[in-house]
Amino acid sequence: MVTGVSVLTILPFAVYISMPALIQEELSSASGIKIHVVVAVIYFASSIVNLLVYAIRMQECRKAVWNLVCTSTKPTRGILYNLVPCCKL
Repeated sequence: MVTGVSVLTILPFAVYISMPALIQEELSSASGIKIHVVVAVIYFASSIVNLLVYAIRMQECRKAVWNLVCTSTKPTRGILYNLVPCCKL
């Protein structure tokens, strides 16, 4: 699953980079969207997607992510404490 998600997020970047510059320019001008920006965002989103996949599939990783997101058991006045009301697994 992790490999499949990684391939899906990296493949558009690899295909776009392998295209000649003229085709890249034609795609961007025809669609009105800067394709290279969209492809780069998808490519860099791979890191976030991998974290989510690991957090869903592996209990140890899920606990580590919760420990990063959640604060200590003592109430604090931080913004994060107000956003995450319950961090028990």
